[in-house]
Amino acid sequence: MYIKEFYIMKEKKLYIDIFAGCGGLSLGLYNSGMWEGLFAIEKSPDAFQTLQYNLIKTKPHFNWPEWLPEKNHDINEVIDKYSNELIQLRGSVDLVAGGPP
Repeated sequence: MYIKEFYIMKEKKLYIDIFAGCGGLSLGLYNSGMWEGLFAIEKSPDAFQTLQYNLIKTKPHFNWPEWLPEKNHDINEVIDKYSNELIQLRGSVDLVAGGPP
């Protein structure tokens, strides 16, 4: 019982999900109750649409930043286009989850 109470008292950790696919890693982090997603990067439009339905529209899991359009992205384009915004996240993201192909 002590462990469960410890986790309830603890503030949620923040993560981003890259190569997110349909959101399997994000779903596990969501189900743990200990993590809050900032955003997810997935190149495939179909996979992102599934992730969006399950973890963005249906469950309020991600705290999506205004600077990043909520759509499928290629990771290289995100790095090139939003490098300043990504640098601003330094020190605030606790985990980078990813399932690269």
